[in-house]
Amino acid sequence: LFGCHMASACCNTNTIHRRLLSLYTVFLIAISSNIQVANGFAAWLKCWIYLEEGDVIMNHKIVPAHQSREPEVKLEAYQHGILKSAGTLDSDEFIPFSGNDQTFQIRLSTPPSLVDAQFVVETTDGATFVGNTKTLLCGGKRAYARGRQGQVILNISGETDQVEVWAGWATEHEAVTLTERLAFRRREDSHDDDSATKNEETKSDGEL
Repeated sequence: LFGCHMASACCNTNTIHRRLLSLYTVFLIAISSNIQVANGFAAWLKCWIYLEEGDVIMNHKIVPAHQSREPEVKLEAYQHGILKSAGTLDSDEFIPFSGNDQTFQIRLSTPPSLVDAQFVVETTDGATFVGNTKTLLCGGKRAYARGRQGQVILNISGETDQVEVWAGWATEHEAVTLTERLAFRRREDSHDDDSATKNEETKSDGEL
């Protein structure tokens, strides 16, 4: 009788261990899945993959902005915490900049239904992304963040008169969708300021 009780206890212990092991395995799979969701979009977007309509990321074609299921999603540019005019290429408005090495904070504006969208931002020549090196991609031509509080830092060098910035965003494993492009344009009077500065520097060199 004692042996039967011992055998029953061993069986119960083994059953409990198997159930705990199964639960632990499910837990690890869930964590792994969440990590892949969090990092999958940026990890799959290699530098040779264009962030443009028709290209493929995670086995899905990139969706153009005009076909977005969430047309309210857009990029916004901030400077010193102040929202700048969100000028796009489709409008006559541009976000002005003057001089060299001006920085803007780029955020993704989303409706309440999207609380945790991940986004990758790209820039044309004349600017690079700076800041946290863990979020920078392709030598600073791209950067990524997630959520409403996420942002990337754009530094405009002043080498060109116009800079364009756009993003691709996604939640979980759905297709990546593009935003409209933000357009930054050099203020016309900034050329005069730069010329005046150079003339002053030349004059100072001559006096020496």
